[in-house]
Amino acid sequence: MVHGIGLELYKLRSRKDVRLILLVISVFYLVMVGVTAIKPAYFGTKFMVENSFSTLQFIPLIVMVFAADLMSSEFQQGTIKNLIIAAKSRLQIIASKAVALIIVIGLMYLGIFFLDTIVSGALFHEAFQSIIMKDTFLWILGSAFETLLLGSFVFFLSVISKTPAIPVAIGVLVYLMVGLIDGANFSLIAKLSLLKWNIVNMLNFKAQLISHSLQTQTGLSITNFVVGIVVYVALFLVASYLVFKNKSV
Repeated sequence: MVHGIGLELYKLRSRKDVRLILLVISVFYLVMVGVTAIKPAYFGTKFMVENSFSTLQFIPLIVMVFAADLMSSEFQQGTIKNLIIAAKSRLQIIASKAVALIIVIGLMYLGIFFLDTIVSGALFHEAFQSIIMKDTFLWILGSAFETLLLGSFVFFLSVISKTPAIPVAIGVLVYLMVGLIDGANFSLIAKLSLLKWNIVNMLNFKAQLISHSLQTQTGLSITNFVVGIVVYVALFLVASYLVFKNKSV
């Protein structure tokens, strides 16, 4: 399995589109750092530091593309049969790809926090305070959990569809729905408490890490969020295996 994980990470690292995406997001990060340093009044230094210079919002989109392509590329390129023959079991294929996805998510968010710490300490001394860096860490931590949820969801959809377009489109729709239907979501939760466990509500995790008062609307504690997200991720990965196990290739 270790070999399988390494192979999946190598595939991602070797792809030109992956390198291009990472280059674009890196350039965007540097541009936003420059704008904040030159014109801090435009966005507010504290806000930009806490939000990783507006980069965090793009990482879930990038991860969803990666997650959808992990399986769909094997089907589209016709390599899935060779992969099944080479692997000891289909479970090993799903597990290797899932672990590789988790590693990628972890590395991306650790990298962002590392950069934020260095840049803030070097350029934005007024924002390099314990309370601000704590909020930055919590925002990144919450984003990582939410991205893991979205990534596992899209990964499951890609096993079903064999193509990346539909899973990414559905994943992006769910991601964008948080801001669009939160009002309706909170109203429904107030009427039926069980609805607090819906997947859209889980994407309020990072916001509640910063603002604990949001619990009155989400109906979930921080512990509830963590448990809910972990359970969703586990269900999506188990479902991915069950679908792939019985899928004709």
